Amino acid sequence: MYSLIIYKDDKEYGKRSLVDVRALSIGSDEVNDIVLDDPTSVSKVHAGIYNYKEGNRDNFIIQDLGSKEGIKINGNKLGYWILYEDCKIDIGSFTIELKKEKDDEEDTDKLVCELVDEKEDDKIHIKLNPLQIPEKESEEIKNSDNLENLLKELDNKENPNLGKKLDVVIQKLTEMFNIDKILFAKVSLDDEQLITLASYPEYKKGNSITISRTAFNYVKHKQLIVAKETIIDKDKNNSQKNIELFIPICTDRNINGLLYIEFIRNYSIPSIEIEFLAKLAGKISLIIPREIKIQDKQKEETNYQSKYLMDNSIIGISKKMKILLDTLKKYAEFDSTVLLLGETGTGKNLVAEFIHDNSKRKKSTLIEVNCAAIPQNLINSELFGSEKGSFTGATELRKGKFELADKSTLFLNEIGDFPLELQAKLLDAINDKKIWRVGGQEAVDVDIRFISATNHDLAREVRNGNFRLDLYQRLNIISIEVPPLRERTEDIMFLAGYFLFKFRQKYAKWLDCFSPECVDLLSNWKWPGNVRELNAAVERAVVNTKDGIIRLDDFDLKSNLESELGPLKEMKKLYVQKVLKYTKNKTKASEILKITRSTINKILDDKDEEDK
Repeated sequence: MYSLIIYKDDKEYGKRSLVDVRALSIGSDEVNDIVLDDPTSVSKVHAGIYNYKEGNRDNFIIQDLGSKEGIKINGNKLGYWILYEDCKIDIGSFTIELKKEKDDEEDTDKLVCELVDEKEDDKIHIKLNPLQIPEKESEEIKNSDNLENLLKELDNKENPNLGKKLDVVIQKLTEMFNIDKILFAKVSLDDEQLITLASYPEYKKGNSITISRTAFNYVKHKQLIVAKETIIDKDKNNSQKNIELFIPICTDRNINGLLYIEFIRNYSIPSIEIEFLAKLAGKISLIIPREIKIQDKQKEETNYQSKYLMDNSIIGISKKMKILLDTLKKYAEFDSTVLLLGETGTGKNLVAEFIHDNSKRKKSTLIEVNCAAIPQNLINSELFGSEKGSFTGATELRKGKFELADKSTLFLNEIGDFPLELQAKLLDAINDKKIWRVGGQEAVDVDIRFISATNHDLAREVRNGNFRLDLYQRLNIISIEVPPLRERTEDIMFLAGYFLFKFRQKYAKWLDCFSPECVDLLSNWKWPGNVRELNAAVERAVVNTKDGIIRLDDFDLKSNLESELGPLKEMKKLYVQKVLKYTKNKTKASEILKITRSTINKILDDKDEEDK
């Protein structure tokens, strides 16, 4: 587990964990993930840290985002760098170090026990069956405060870590019974391994604990407590014995874990001690499987979340994006239909993926349909499927997108372009959870969660008769607006840094950073194509740059703007005409526009026009 430790004036200023971090921003503005409160030497959005994986290993790079002062790595001014443990990052008056810390999960699964074959002369004695513990307990066990305290510790809700709970239990057991070795392990029945949960002494990897394979197999299959006694020195009258107890931890007659205890004594284990330990194992059998199940589920969710964070590209530090992400998390768990609204290029498809990936249907594949890309005469069979022989070329039964999305999520992108004549059939399919294949004679049941998206004003389309009101109302249970990039300017350089990182990898090209003048240009651009346009602009700049520094000319935003909004000459002319309409006078217009009258005439191409 990696963390960033932040120092100022050689004193620790803050700390930020990098667990499950896909990207984070550093800067003086309060919107950043790491806020360095020194605007004189730290830019508003100064640098970004981005995570990429190699196998199961997390790697991090830091990217300068066109800051004025830049960043230093171990004293060298660099535009970007792959971070490693203990490297020092200087940003203004702050120093940041990357540190690797102890991981609780690694500590919990620190050892696979080694099972060794038994010698022929070793004796195994069956002492007690824990699944048939007598109902009548001895008074010592019944009134044991020690047992009650141990059980309370195991059920301690304030300590969620199973390994730490068992460490406390082990400490108390060693004090009570003078134990030499003790081990709590969970059992993997598939490969017959024992995975350490807690032990005394604490065994590390490379210093494994060995357990009798014969005894373990006997315990596993018979589910009995087994005591193995080995005489250490036969010559002595008062010979010492090495006594090993194997106590199964079982649920529903399935072994989930093992309590292994080793003593060195000159007498056999008293029955009262075995009874105590059997009672403890019986209680633990109710707790450990539950805790293991909870931790396994948490680990699965963490692994899934890590995968999501590495594969999905919803990146943003602005307040609007944080509100959007909170909204998505709020509604993801519900099966209500969701309508995503927003301009082209804002990332509505990524939002749909986020909702699906955080829903109860996440283990199934999201099915996407671009309603604007399917020819109108094919959309019926594409969505609902077709029977063999239903039309020319239908040589076999073909499932449509609805059937493919059964038990999953169907994302209807560009729903505003869905043909009006088929909207009634779509509405019936959503309401009835049944579809009819083209040429089909009976309905097919489907269980689907619907997400739709559009850049059209559907309410206006309803008023104009281009979209059914009842379908609009059915799709619009939850409505979410995806903000355009121009309304979240804090995200622009952070996203640009991520795209620079992405294209550096794609083209295997040495790229350092953005020049400082790029920050003003990119931050003030209106981005009519939103994130998609920014992505294309950075890729164009990466291809165009000659020395690894991204400069203004590399973006070629002039031609980009003309392709989106028309020739610049016409835009200038329209703007000057609007100012003249307001001032009624070229002299006043030139003062407002801060250009000369001759320039106004040149733009208007009307040099002979008289003053008014």
